[in-house]
Amino acid sequence: MIVFWSNDPDTTRGTYTGQDSSMWRTWLKEKGVKTIFIDPFHNYTAGTMEGKWLAPRLGTDTALAMAIAYVWITEDLYDKEYVKERTIGFDEFEPYVLGKSDNIPKTPEWAEQESGIKARVIRTLAREWAAKRTILSAGARGGEGGACRTAFGTEWARMMVLLQAMQGLGKPGRSIWGTTMGAPSDVDVWFPAYADLQGRMSTAKLAKHRPVNPTQQRLWRLTLPEAVLNPPVSWYGEGFCGQSLEQQFKHFEYPMKGYSEVKMFYRYGGSFMGTLSDTSKWVRMYQSPKLEFVVNQDVWFNSETRMADIILPACTNFERDDVGEWGACGGYTCHASSGSNFRIVVREQKCIEPLWESKSDYAIFTLIADKLGRREEFTEGKTELDWCKAFFDSSTDPYLQHD
Repeated sequence: MIVFWSNDPDTTRGTYTGQDSSMWRTWLKEKGVKTIFIDPFHNYTAGTMEGKWLAPRLGTDTALAMAIAYVWITEDLYDKEYVKERTIGFDEFEPYVLGKSDNIPKTPEWAEQESGIKARVIRTLAREWAAKRTILSAGARGGEGGACRTAFGTEWARMMVLLQAMQGLGKPGRSIWGTTMGAPSDVDVWFPAYADLQGRMSTAKLAKHRPVNPTQQRLWRLTLPEAVLNPPVSWYGEGFCGQSLEQQFKHFEYPMKGYSEVKMFYRYGGSFMGTLSDTSKWVRMYQSPKLEFVVNQDVWFNSETRMADIILPACTNFERDDVGEWGACGGYTCHASSGSNFRIVVREQKCIEPLWESKSDYAIFTLIADKLGRREEFTEGKTELDWCKAFFDSSTDPYLQHD
């Protein structure tokens, strides 16, 4: 059985890797694997897989998860040996679930009042989950999902790990898998991407191109509005740096000693206001006189573009040259191409010249570097096609090597 919790992979497509995994789910359906979908929205994957649909109230997923744990504890349906030998903290978790520490037993009846899911349905789900080899498909890639993008959504993410730990996480069929990743691939072959130039995996051929930024002050998107509006702020974790697990324990302060507060914000691609919660705070940040100058560089006129003092229109992928590995996340996530059935390098060939006043990102940065008197330092005399060739030639794939 697979429990899809806050996950619609037929819509999100494994985040980066296209439609390959839809075939995997078709095979799972043909094999007769039962599916459960926990989502306020009857999503497209639920419709395709024809699974059982449970629709909790928004933001109540943690209560539902707690009730499942309650059934497992009270009916002796969890892997006691695994919990004892392979986990820590259960001695604190159990009394909380049973209500011994706060006088609120996390029963299915309690969860029904919170989530709207009938207590009998919660018990049935908990019992069937424990009786079968059940994969938990929590979020698109087995870790992200809309349920953890709500207030206190981190508690839902924690509960997903705790539930599978109670069932022996890592034993056959007892995993956390978003059904979008995991195709066999030859990870010994490396093809570079832009994030690799930041020093993560660069070979000697590209090492000289690594940019060096001596600035140690950092701001991350979750803390940016508060940092501008109401400094100082502090936090742990270096954000999505793609370099190590240890970075989450690094402590940051803003503004750092010896640094000023941010006065200018250069927004390059994407829209935080379209992907984060409490976005009214972002509007107040943009309106604040403390943020003196805002640049927005994007293909689309999105919700943040209109907040800019200067708009730099970027062209689309159809109007520029590039090269990269399909589904590889620009080098941020190692071996992310395992969401595709095959590793594929794509040579993106320009179809038409950039329309109107738009330019490629590389052209925009080159023009700015030229105004700063650093054009040659930035471009190293290379065109976009030259850089495509440099990336191609630096690959460790023997089939791509040539004189």
